[in-house]
Amino acid sequence: MLAGGMFGGLLDTRWWESLRVGLGLTAERFLWQDTLAFLAFLVLTLGVYALACALARLVSGPPLGARGVALAFAYPLVPLAAGFHLTHGLDHTLESLQLLVRLVSDPFGFGWNLFGTRALPLAKPSTWVVWYAQIGVIVAVHVAGIWVAHVTALARYRDRGAALRSQLPMVGVMVLFTISGLWILSRIPMVL
Repeated sequence: MLAGGMFGGLLDTRWWESLRVGLGLTAERFLWQDTLAFLAFLVLTLGVYALACALARLVSGPPLGARGVALAFAYPLVPLAAGFHLTHGLDHTLESLQLLVRLVSDPFGFGWNLFGTRALPLAKPSTWVVWYAQIGVIVAVHVAGIWVAHVTALARYRDRGAALRSQLPMVGVMVLFTISGLWILSRIPMVL
């Protein structure tokens, strides 16, 4: 999920278009090329996570093996993945919320106007509103992910020092994912 959310955003960047042209591919996207690129991105994301897990195991010691660390600390990545998916479609979500306000007045399509919101005009969300909302979501979900990782470490390790040491590589990988997500967002043209 994490790699999919990040890769989905990456596909929308001008950087991705430039890379494709630089590799001699057409600017037009093809399914097989994007599929191969996604698989490579997935392997890269898993490799970075596996490296962080191996480092966490190395600095924290028992009771968890490398596989145990990878499984235990997968849960903190769920908020990050959800955040990437949310930010990828946030502009559409903000537009849909306006439709929801209309729908509250006429939920069954009978022509009602219960709350006087049925005919509210729709406005395109400001690119600045979308941008800052996306940044807010990315930062918030990464803080949540770090908190979940910390709680997980405290539950898995009897020694608070080992729990803290296990967090250093995990926080590092989460900061790397945060920076990557913000970089991707900064490269997506805002054409609302």
